[in-house]
Amino acid sequence: LSELSKLSELSLCLCGSELLNLLNSLNLLNRLDTCTTSLSSAARPLGEARHITMYDLIIIGGGPAAVAAGVYAARKKLKILLITKDFGGQSLVSAGVENWIGTKSVSGYDLAQMLEGHLRAYESVEIKMPEKVTAVREIPSSDPRHPAYFEVGTDGGGNYQSKTIILASGARRKRLGIPGEDKFDGKGVAFCATCDAPIFSGKKVAVVGGGNAGLESVV
Repeated sequence: LSELSKLSELSLCLCGSELLNLLNSLNLLNRLDTCTTSLSSAARPLGEARHITMYDLIIIGGGPAAVAAGVYAARKKLKILLITKDFGGQSLVSAGVENWIGTKSVSGYDLAQMLEGHLRAYESVEIKMPEKVTAVREIPSSDPRHPAYFEVGTDGGGNYQSKTIILASGARRKRLGIPGEDKFDGKGVAFCATCDAPIFSGKKVAVVGGGNAGLESVV
């Protein structure tokens, strides 16, 4: 309104082409201001230009430990993101799992489906799959009243932020890289004494490895 009042006062002193030139100048300045605002927004980094959701918790992994963490956190009404390539963990490649308490026997595939279904029952849990985490970094806070947070990047180009992180990425089988290892995997070559030792009861076996893991496998 103040700008219109000023323009009305000027119009009393200006007329004809002078008033028209003034109006054109004001319109040009307004267009330049709009253009400058658009350019400054475009020049900002992608992470700053868009709104990024701040999660209470990001869980990395898709095995039993990761799913259990997700279920318990969801029951506490936290805003959760779980990032995984797939569900099931190492059990996914097992033909039969017989030491899952409460179930006499279940295939690794079926167990993975059960884990995923249980977690998806909670609407507060967001799932990014298949994605693999490639970077995790802590972002310090410039405000002492607010703690630092974490930024998580994935191979799918995702960029996520969270107050806390749970790493439940599980373990990987340590392979020897020798001929026949892949060919006889599951056909005499085993990686878990707890899972597969009963299959070889009364037979001669060779245990490769040492330390506590090797000793426990033999016993």
